[in-house]
Amino acid sequence: MFLPLEHTALASAAPIDSRTGAFARYSFVGSIFAALGALAAAFPDRLVARAHLSEVDALRAMFIAYAMLGLTVWALYSRLPAGPSCGFVRKCCTIRTRRTHERASTIAG
Repeated sequence: MFLPLEHTALASAAPIDSRTGAFARYSFVGSIFAALGALAAAFPDRLVARAHLSEVDALRAMFIAYAMLGLTVWALYSRLPAGPSCGFVRKCCTIRTRRTHERASTIAG
């Protein structure tokens, strides 16, 4: 859902000659974290088997860990600048395209 907005932000933030590398790193890191998220799905079962917790307590622990991760990501994102780092959107987009992008940004989040 947010991928098109993230790609737009990445394209506007990266210099033209290094965009391919920036997109490659972005995709690689995203894939690694998606794989780690899939592996983390087994964490509650491991807690039940090894720590002898009930399934409900193991799911609560996973929920708390997920909430802490979300707060950490929020803290990191809150330090990012509010607008694009260069004038890419202003230079390249027409008024109609900019309005469409702003509408999509508002709907998405």
